[in-house]
Amino acid sequence: MDYKWRHRYFPLRHCIKFSRVPAVPVESQTMKTTLMVLLWYAAATFSNTFCKRLVSFYKISPLTLTMVDAVPAVMLLKRDAKARQIYRDHWKALLVISVFATGASLLHRISLTYAHVSTIHTAKATQPLISAVLSGLFLGEHITSKMALALVLIVVGVVMCTMKGGGPKVADQLEPSTVAGVTLALCGTVCTAINGINMKKVWRNDREISKSMIFSVSRTVAACMFFPVWLFRDAPKIRDGSIGNPFDTRTALALALYSVVMVTQHLSSLSVLHVLSPVSHSVLNGLKRVVVIAVSCYIFGNSLSRFNWLGIGICTSAVMWYSRLKLANSRAKKDEYSSVTTDEDSTAAGVDMETMASRRNQPSPDKKEDSPERQLERLDRIV
Repeated sequence: MDYKWRHRYFPLRHCIKFSRVPAVPVESQTMKTTLMVLLWYAAATFSNTFCKRLVSFYKISPLTLTMVDAVPAVMLLKRDAKARQIYRDHWKALLVISVFATGASLLHRISLTYAHVSTIHTAKATQPLISAVLSGLFLGEHITSKMALALVLIVVGVVMCTMKGGGPKVADQLEPSTVAGVTLALCGTVCTAINGINMKKVWRNDREISKSMIFSVSRTVAACMFFPVWLFRDAPKIRDGSIGNPFDTRTALALALYSVVMVTQHLSSLSVLHVLSPVSHSVLNGLKRVVVIAVSCYIFGNSLSRFNWLGIGICTSAVMWYSRLKLANSRAKKDEYSSVTTDEDSTAAGVDMETMASRRNQPSPDKKEDSPERQLERLDRIV
């Protein structure tokens, strides 16, 4: 049927010449990647500063923002049937990921009610150190002394980004509210680091699970989990007017814009990760945090001094140094593994060659010895 159909509807198919799709030039691919990185940075900066505006100006509850995040996640989940199948297969692991991801975002938004964006990102800059410690405890991944020094320099550089001048006075005064915000941000950072370890374990079991699937499934599950809490805690306050009403026209438009920016940030980050290596993505992620701190200091009136710019330079250099050390360490492990595998293969090949040679030299059990009597018998049969 297929041949008849093709012969009937494409009688001149032998006259058609199919040409190869031209390869994308390197300059065009570099330009696209650069634009995607700029979009990622712009979306991250806008989402952080706009989240501060929503919490402080519009009086939107952090739990309400968490529920708003579930709207695009549910839309993505409806369009992806494979994500639903993966949730059925790995629902326990994805449930733990959902709890920690929601806890991290919720603690981050609550911390923004107590301190500025720059101070919160200063606390969140300790994530590489926390991730290194937790990875060593649970995954057995150890770092060298140079990598630990690079991580310390990253934290020092980010702290210097939010210092006033050269003194020990941070852009936010160390009031009790600021201390509470920093504590909540650190708890959220621990949740993020634990969540990263959980995702590594899930990815080891199933390579088909992507970040977009984890994003859609985790946000949807988190919305289902926290909806009763939001209904009994925030719904009465919304009716009383003590907190912002998300169903107001102006507030709803602001929340819709915030949701679009959050999805843009997530998808642009995935696009950059698809084009570049994970090490390059981590370098850009560290630089993104510095950009967010610098822009937030400028928007909220915290002027940047030479000391702040020195901190930005230290953080950027430390991130690049750490990524280079990590890449060299991974290459050394791969070379060591390949050399061991090659030695084992060569040893096995040598044993196989010796076995084949010994088998080749052995007399066949089926063939009997060709004696003179046997030759005479064959001659008699021929005659």
